[in-house]
Amino acid sequence: MVRLWCPQCHEYANNNHIQNPATNKLHCGHCKTVLVDWDQVDEEIKRYEVVYADPPWRYEQMTVDRNRAIENHYPTMELEEIKELDIPIATNAVLFLWATSPKLEEALEVLNAWGFTYRSSMIWDKQVMGMGYWFRIQHEILLVGRRGVIKCPPIDKRIRSVIRSKRQEHSRKPDIIRSLIHQWYPDKKKIELFARDHFEDWDVYGNETPNSIQQRLEQ
Repeated sequence: MVRLWCPQCHEYANNNHIQNPATNKLHCGHCKTVLVDWDQVDEEIKRYEVVYADPPWRYEQMTVDRNRAIENHYPTMELEEIKELDIPIATNAVLFLWATSPKLEEALEVLNAWGFTYRSSMIWDKQVMGMGYWFRIQHEILLVGRRGVIKCPPIDKRIRSVIRSKRQEHSRKPDIIRSLIHQWYPDKKKIELFARDHFEDWDVYGNETPNSIQQRLEQ
């Protein structure tokens, strides 16, 4: 735990401090001295205000046809591995997280583990029927999570909660989603987790494209 020293009170203020959401600063509870300016911290340690993620969910082997197993397309990860990813996320940030119907509960666990609170969701209608045990799945879910204080998309740029776009190769998501996120948050620092390609104004993290975080650490 970081110890918060107040230079005015000459004591540690870990048990007596105030977070001001309007200014994004942490103040001493006694003298109101600024102890931490989170915006400055986020700027100095590049932390991302927009996170877009499509985790490689691992499915139970007994429920997957061996010939159609996801591992035939790309490496998958256990739930705990995804939850424990160390991604530099800003104090105030928004998360757009893809989930399939069978993995909805686990996706919410990941959302919470990364420090976000669930806010809303959108449906992608793939227009092509897939496999399934309860239903023949034709959609995926995009969860929205928020941490701290960050604005919703502008009213004139908000879209319907269902997007219809024909499915392409396995697991690839519609490019329009990334474009919309950029339109909503053009000036925010953005990262795409488990990315397939690199796009302008986005950092990326994934096994199919150079890792922006690792590249920065190596510079």
